[in-house]
Amino acid sequence: FECIRCHKRIFTWSQYPIENCMNCHSLKGFRRTPLIRERYETKFEDEILLLRGEEEKFLNSFVSYKKLPNIID
Repeated sequence: FECIRCHKRIFTWSQYPIENCMNCHSLKGFRRTPLIRERYETKFEDEILLLRGEEEKFLNSFVSYKKLPNIID
């Protein structure tokens, strides 16, 4: 869980946090979050995951041969 006001994360064995936030003593509550915090920094071109690969207009188009390594030549 993560505090709504100060964004401090807590761990609890119960279904929901019972106490207020230890950092800011907020009464607003908590929201559910994933275990690993998402990074919001810029990604390089090679870090972007393309599950289906790059889109091509036509099958076996000339553009795709430029992207392949020189093994085919």
